[in-house]
Amino acid sequence: MKESFLAVVLPQDLEKRWHPLWLAVRGLLPKPEVEHPPVLEDLVMTGDATALAPFGFEHHDVVIEPPQKSRPLWNIPTNLLSDHDTVSASELHDRLACPLKWTLHYPAKIRPGSMAELPDDHQLKGTFCHSIFERVFGGGGELPALDAAVAQALAVFDERLPLDAAPLAQPNKYLERQRLRSQIENATRIFVSTLASGGYRVVGIEVALAGNAFGKPLNGWIDCVAKRNNGEEAIIDFKYGGRSKYHALIAEGRAVQLATYAYGRSTAGGDFPAVAYLVLSDGLLFTPSGSAVHGTAQHASISAPAIQTVWQKFSDAVEAAGDWLTSGAPVPARPLQDSSEWPAGATIVLKEEPKADEVQEVCRYCDFTRICGLEETT
Repeated sequence: MKESFLAVVLPQDLEKRWHPLWLAVRGLLPKPEVEHPPVLEDLVMTGDATALAPFGFEHHDVVIEPPQKSRPLWNIPTNLLSDHDTVSASELHDRLACPLKWTLHYPAKIRPGSMAELPDDHQLKGTFCHSIFERVFGGGGELPALDAAVAQALAVFDERLPLDAAPLAQPNKYLERQRLRSQIENATRIFVSTLASGGYRVVGIEVALAGNAFGKPLNGWIDCVAKRNNGEEAIIDFKYGGRSKYHALIAEGRAVQLATYAYGRSTAGGDFPAVAYLVLSDGLLFTPSGSAVHGTAQHASISAPAIQTVWQKFSDAVEAAGDWLTSGAPVPARPLQDSSEWPAGATIVLKEEPKADEVQEVCRYCDFTRICGLEETT
């Protein structure tokens, strides 16, 4: 090599295997220069470019702009705000928990790019598990025998994994997919044994939600609807993980998603159905004592109010907190406000005192945290 060259070693490179070309060059360099190379940060601070000769080196002082401050209140002209034509569990949750998020998503119709919508491992596992239950039980009717249901679920897992969850089919994911396979087996056993012992048959998987709420059509999809011979219904919502979260939502009377689904079914059938969360990764079924799913299989009946009570509190809070939409008042980003400024009932969807490293549930998968200032930009 006759020309000069500049090699820059990055901190993360120290953990990687050296490139053969660099190994060859490194062996020809004086030992002090290899073991104690100049640090770029020091050169920038001192403005000393001699260590990089014959390469040119310039530095400039710039004023660093601070990140956008969080803004709990947003002045948006009322003519730019329009109510949504339909309602759903997620729409009602966001309307109460963070009107700014609701405004950006619904009236403004701001959406992330397609790359941002690629699922992470957790979301991929959840979606894949949902699809397995839909293929096995989606036809409805009487439940299959326990061992037959488990065998069918595992057969679908093996068949569909490379098609529906290709990242998990890679060689380096062997242990992870084996764990997921065991989780599907366990969750299927809990699902079938609980419903069978309670005398239920499956009405359907991914059942369209019909009805009205707040004078508008109520839309959505229920993961599972089951029914007993006496007509009593049960709603099972599948969640891949989050056993502590969903246990707490039921115990604290804040399971507003289940409450919205139950209300939607009650408008057609009268009484509110029983409800439960099935946490697939742990094979746990959580149901509130006030609206308990029948069955003697392994599941947790949690001391909690009837789901009808949860719906009433939720709907009352939504009704009482909508003045920002029509009055010209600022649109609040409620997670950024002090809890003393929240409207009555907002704590059904917001935690008054989240932990230091905890974000509000409405912020967890929000696409607008850089807009409101919750997440700093650089």
